[in-house]
Amino acid sequence: MAIAVDNGQGGGKSIFITNTGEGDYQSSESNPQSTYVQTPESKAVEYKYSIKPENCYKLDINLKLIRDEIVVESKKLLGGNGNNEYLKALQSRKNSYEIRFNQDKCRDKIEEDRLRESANLITKASINQEKSVLDKSLTTQYIYIGFGALVLMTGLYIVLKK
Repeated sequence: MAIAVDNGQGGGKSIFITNTGEGDYQSSESNPQSTYVQTPESKAVEYKYSIKPENCYKLDINLKLIRDEIVVESKKLLGGNGNNEYLKALQSRKNSYEIRFNQDKCRDKIEEDRLRESANLITKASINQEKSVLDKSLTTQYIYIGFGALVLMTGLYIVLKK
């Protein structure tokens, strides 16, 4: 998005300000009196999503929130109540988050963590199942040993009595 702004110095010079995708704007004129101009909509997006996520999980959550908000704003726009500049600012922020998400290889990191979690859960579940089976089998063994000892004692009693 580019905005042409008069720098107020006269002479008909314009400064072209473009969005860098991170909520910042850059001027293409190297005039020190030039100021960065943001629309109220882009300021709102920058305020709402100004915290740069420090890890992949937070980045993933922010991407989901922005996508949801883009859908809501697009529906409003179709109904005639939406704000096109706000929608563009949201899409710009979403694009910058997606670029960072891909550069940091967050999809692979999140998938690796989920696989590791699944492996830990499966291991713990199998350990608990094995313990429960062993406890039942030990109880059954003790019952059979006791019953066998009783039969042996009865047989011994019968043999000794005759």
